[in-house]
Amino acid sequence: MNTSLKQFLERNVLFVILLPILWVLHGYTNNLGLVPKKDTLLLALFYCSVALILTGILWLFYRNIFKAALLTFLLLSLQFLFGPVHDFLKGSFPGTIIVKYSFLLPLLLLLVITASIYLKRSKNNFHRMTIYLNTLFFVLITLDSFSLAISRPKEQNTNAVFNFTPCDSCQKPDIYLIVADGYPGNRQLRDLFDFDNSNFENALKQKGFFIVDSSMSNYNFTQYSIASMLSLNYLKGIKHINSNKDDIQISHNALKNSPVISYFQNEGYTFFNHSIFDFKGQPSITIPTFLTRKLEPITRQTLTYRIMKDLGYHFVTTLKIPFLVKRQLTADKVNNQKIIAATQKTIHQKNNKQKFVYTHLMMPHHPFFYDSTGKEVPLELLKDEFFFDKGARISYLKYTNNVLLKLIDEILSYNKEKPVIFLISDHGIREIRDKFDPHYQFMNLNAVLLPDRDYDGLYKGMSNINFFRFFLNKQFRQNLPMLKDSTIFITD
Repeated sequence: MNTSLKQFLERNVLFVILLPILWVLHGYTNNLGLVPKKDTLLLALFYCSVALILTGILWLFYRNIFKAALLTFLLLSLQFLFGPVHDFLKGSFPGTIIVKYSFLLPLLLLLVITASIYLKRSKNNFHRMTIYLNTLFFVLITLDSFSLAISRPKEQNTNAVFNFTPCDSCQKPDIYLIVADGYPGNRQLRDLFDFDNSNFENALKQKGFFIVDSSMSNYNFTQYSIASMLSLNYLKGIKHINSNKDDIQISHNALKNSPVISYFQNEGYTFFNHSIFDFKGQPSITIPTFLTRKLEPITRQTLTYRIMKDLGYHFVTTLKIPFLVKRQLTADKVNNQKIIAATQKTIHQKNNKQKFVYTHLMMPHHPFFYDSTGKEVPLELLKDEFFFDKGARISYLKYTNNVLLKLIDEILSYNKEKPVIFLISDHGIREIRDKFDPHYQFMNLNAVLLPDRDYDGLYKGMSNINFFRFFLNKQFRQNLPMLKDSTIFITD
């Protein structure tokens, strides 16, 4: 090795920032097309800053830059590698004590304390270790950079080409797609909750809605259900695992390249995204919660993410940290408020073009923030087990019914020309304590209001995937064949 290069690698603790750069670069490359570049750069900058700050603080303790850098390296390694190691342990030793946080976290703390004491007492100058780590990460970053340069994002292949025909003479009313997340079908409510939802359905019918009998979602998880509906096709190539990054990528691309949205935009509609998803040029206004968006494909393997995901409940109930309580328990409530406010603003917005408004409310999906009268449920009740409370779920469902009816009334009262309103749910209820037939998870709400009140073509058992096929054929004279109504089970 060249002497000057060796001295450079020996005297500079570059590995402190090369480690987070490599970790972010590797995560970005493996999730190409799923994670935005800007957010990735900010993540790399954040962790590089954390690395430098930690090194500076530890230098005050060691008065030795190499020792401070090595302990920082250990802390960052634990942060970045915890997820894969924990998954390996859970797969190799399921149900044993070594996979429990009560064992792992004290073990990691002991490891850090032991390493810090060793570094404090050691007389080693750690120059050889510094050379090795600097060289290793330069090589790995070079290899990942090359991999990134030749990589291309995976695209969703629907195996279908939609040759839409323009329809200049068609009536083009404003279109409102309202998704009530996790709204169950009437049969699920009757069979599993002993609740008759006919009052709400009758209120919709009085306004002119048609309610599809025995409607079904095609998938039992949100992103796959909505992606298939807006892409007019089943998702090809997925492994049917909700957390699988390739499945997430496929659903992400299906949403991004939605032929439904593209068609309406080509017909002169303005698209308004008031949903939990990001679309081209229109990111979601919501705070990410359960969805894998933005940086989550990279960060979900970190120690801090896993702790918040798996032990967040204990931070709320035991530590009672106000910030964590508020953020964890009220994120969906804040999102719903933002979405409703944005939708109301759009309803009253004067526009020379027709509107296609997609509103996605995280309700009556848990957490159950309100009772049927609109009274807020205390934060201390919004714990993990609360979503099993059947009484609280039905009470929140009644509250949701009132919110939906008020929103529909506002749409109808402001629109001089009769609008189209789709009121659809993405799936039924999954969170039930007692064993139940998984088929209930697909029973959903599917109601439509058309200006002419002609609902010929809607049929019993119709699934979400055929909904826009029906509408485009009827309203815009397309000739899309109806697909076989199928349900596809996704594991969590």
